[in-house]
Amino acid sequence: MDKFVFFGTRASFTLSVFDNLQRLNCLPGRIVIPEYPASQLKTDLELKVMPPVTQNRLVSHAKNLNIPVSYAPENRINELLECLTIENFDFLLVACWPYKISVQVCNAVKKAAMNIHPSLLPAYRGRDPVGQQIEHCAEHIGVSLHLLNDAFDAGDIIASIRLEQAPELERSYIENQAARLGVKLFLDACRNFGGIKWNPVPQKISGIDSGNAM
Repeated sequence: MDKFVFFGTRASFTLSVFDNLQRLNCLPGRIVIPEYPASQLKTDLELKVMPPVTQNRLVSHAKNLNIPVSYAPENRINELLECLTIENFDFLLVACWPYKISVQVCNAVKKAAMNIHPSLLPAYRGRDPVGQQIEHCAEHIGVSLHLLNDAFDAGDIIASIRLEQAPELERSYIENQAARLGVKLFLDACRNFGGIKWNPVPQKISGIDSGNAM
């Protein structure tokens, strides 16, 4: 397995993706999380004794598995770039992220920067694709793996797959199935990179575009 760095948040989808990676014994060489502003902490006491990193369950998993963790705020971007370059990662994988990841960061890995997005792109781009699909009673629900570029959820599609339709549209079902299948797409993409099966396709314009974050 090629070496990859994993970008994720406190979101349940991030955790589900990580759980599936762990189940397949495909752990990242480093985990990167956003540094949340102090306003998102619950109390002044919590601010003093619990920096944002400790409130992320993903980080707890990383600590237990001895996976190093980095912040990714804009004012520490040079530090992150140096770290990614030194550690010589092949791939960058994202599963939920609150703001744009710079082109410099994407280019810091040797092969490709990819995002697992829980919808059939280009439909339901944005910060809450699962919620939007439930709200619209989407007929077809799935997961896409796409390359990162300078626009949210708009990079070339590497692969996508439709989920089996549940009797009722439930967030936990969609997230868990999308995470499981998305990890499979990612691992297949890593194996196929640069070969005849590696053929990312530009996204078509969709009328269903629901936000501005991955």
